[in-house]
Amino acid sequence: TMTDSEIVVPPWCNWMMNVPEEITFSPIDGDGQEIQEFIYNGTEQVFQSDTFVERYYVSGQSGLKEQAASDNCSWFSEPGVGAGISYSLSSSKFQAYGRDPDTGTFDNRVPGMDIELDNTNPMNLVRTFGPDCSTSSFDTGQSRGAISRENFGADFPLVGLSAGAVTTNNYCTAETTYSLSLPANLIPDLSKTQYVWYGPTITFTAVMTADPAVGYVSRSAQDQTISFTQPNTMFMAEAGQMLQASATSGLDVAVNSNTPGICRIESGRVLPVAAGVCSITASQSGRALFFDAASPVTRAFPILRRNQIVTATGIPTFVVKGTESGNFYVNTTSSGARRWFITQGSDRCSVVNVNDNVKRVARTWQAGIQCYLVLDIAGDAIYNSYRRIWSVGYNPESSGRTLSVTNGS
Repeated sequence: TMTDSEIVVPPWCNWMMNVPEEITFSPIDGDGQEIQEFIYNGTEQVFQSDTFVERYYVSGQSGLKEQAASDNCSWFSEPGVGAGISYSLSSSKFQAYGRDPDTGTFDNRVPGMDIELDNTNPMNLVRTFGPDCSTSSFDTGQSRGAISRENFGADFPLVGLSAGAVTTNNYCTAETTYSLSLPANLIPDLSKTQYVWYGPTITFTAVMTADPAVGYVSRSAQDQTISFTQPNTMFMAEAGQMLQASATSGLDVAVNSNTPGICRIESGRVLPVAAGVCSITASQSGRALFFDAASPVTRAFPILRRNQIVTATGIPTFVVKGTESGNFYVNTTSSGARRWFITQGSDRCSVVNVNDNVKRVARTWQAGIQCYLVLDIAGDAIYNSYRRIWSVGYNPESSGRTLSVTNGS
């Protein structure tokens, strides 16, 4: 719970008003629903007040003049001068108190959890005026605003009334909501799990002005853009690539994968999941009254399989007729199936299977001299397929010598 400490209401010179003496804030989720059991975990959390109704009433002009004379209020003694009601805050800080685990009361001051209202974290005001305001003599005041330490002491006009227009009794109602954020950089007292925040005093003041809009403090949301660096081509089994995305507002940018079956995002890095085209979108939803949502930016780049690294040992360069070569085998980074066979010479050479990995070449006759030994290794989720061909010659007088070769990329 977050509350204002008090609301001070001075004499009104025949103004009547109904405003809450306490404003209570509650933590809300992304859908605007109240979070029942909230414990600060170091991440930003939005708090929003219940929507409350403000009601204002002022009698006709003659009544105002009589009351003004008795209360020394000279609002309508000068032509063209109007009156209004404004409010201001006594400070820009919400002070935090932690729950005492022994007593259950919130009387332990915790300065590390204070909320300071500043330009990056203001208290936002949204006010909707009722139709009775527009049909009366009221000049409606502030409908949106942002309160921070830069302007907390300023007069924020609630409603204004033009002197020349006041001829009947006038009513005006407005529905108002406040919101603010519990920042992500506060320092909690770990001995306490719950907090309340007591806000600054809100003071309502009767004002005289020739222009009811004087002192009007409002903020129009600004545009923002996203800068998102094009990621580089990636290969399967990479550790990940750090993404670089920022917004001109300085607000955090969310980065999400549009192709979770190809790539995923973790702690600001993109990680490969499968070969294909990875699509990623950077977005920034804005901050009420300060920045509109930015146009999302999407980047796409390929994720490729790796080439296999194959080491072949013992491949014969020639084989004597009627004999077999020595053992040969390969080591590879792929888990794909291996297949050895003879091409262009299968009538004079054959592959002898020693075991699943170890092979030999047998020479049956010498015609044609050359035969060709082929190795095919299937690809897998990480590696491309692989093929290598060796020429195996014929020597009638000596056994075949062997050659060890490593090939990869």
